[in-house]
Amino acid sequence: MKRFTGSNENNPREHRCGFVALIGRPNVGKSSLMNLFLREKVGIVSAVPQTTRHQIRGVVHLDKERAQIVMVDTPGIHSFRDPLVAHLNTVAHHSLEGCDLALYVADANRRVGREETNVLKFLAAQSLPVIMVLNKIDLSEKYVEEYLEAWRKFAGEDSFRSRLKYVIPFSAKTGFHFGELKSAIVECLPVHPPFYGPEAKTDFPLPLRLAEVLREKLLMLLSQEIPHALAVLIEDIREEDRLVRVRATIYVRTASQKKIVVGKNGHVLKTAGGQARKEMAEIVGKKVFLSTWVKVLKEWPEKIRILRQLGYWWM
Repeated sequence: MKRFTGSNENNPREHRCGFVALIGRPNVGKSSLMNLFLREKVGIVSAVPQTTRHQIRGVVHLDKERAQIVMVDTPGIHSFRDPLVAHLNTVAHHSLEGCDLALYVADANRRVGREETNVLKFLAAQSLPVIMVLNKIDLSEKYVEEYLEAWRKFAGEDSFRSRLKYVIPFSAKTGFHFGELKSAIVECLPVHPPFYGPEAKTDFPLPLRLAEVLREKLLMLLSQEIPHALAVLIEDIREEDRLVRVRATIYVRTASQKKIVVGKNGHVLKTAGGQARKEMAEIVGKKVFLSTWVKVLKEWPEKIRILRQLGYWWM
């Protein structure tokens, strides 16, 4: 293990390509990190935990380095359980299957706690090489050594030296050490031709991507009021000559939550819809007409059939 200090020294005629899993507890900045690499938003970003609910692949093309990084963003690993959270943990665990490298993303501004311990124990049981990315270093580096000691404790001294390839202080917000992280990842990838064509950005299905855009806007407006009780289903996408019509249903668990989502005189729903339309238009390349309905579906996170309908078993 070493702190990254140099640049990649690959043979310039060799092309490197591989799958890189982003692993960490909720809300450590995994989606922000992937969006920074892609230079566009594929994963949604929110201060509310449990924001990412899918395995999302983003394809990073590095022509100068002759490399392609397929980043696999995953839900944060949780320490509590219900059918939805159990699914999120399963998706996160399965994300390492077929991957060549794990980016262990941690919040350097927060102490190692129970959820962090669960992540470390999970990673320690794997055989993949790991790069430890200590995110939010712009806020604090107070707990850097605590994370290193935790890895030693759960993975062992031998693994600390062999599997933990780099420890990189990082800030997805400011881009601090972005170049160093990029070079470290490329160095750890196998020599392989590209898996995706030069235009590919993600294989995340369009309906789910549009649903996540609307869900993000609602989470941003509602903050902690209904943190895990909201889901979005894209019922229909209809492309016309000059616009795309999108019909979305927003599911909540209670009538009181529906009132919050709609807002006084429909203000919340109108604001979120307007913000979502702009971002959806960038994704589809046309003007978007968005129709939204809010429905009460009691206990939807506990119903496997409903979770499948909402796309949480698409992968």
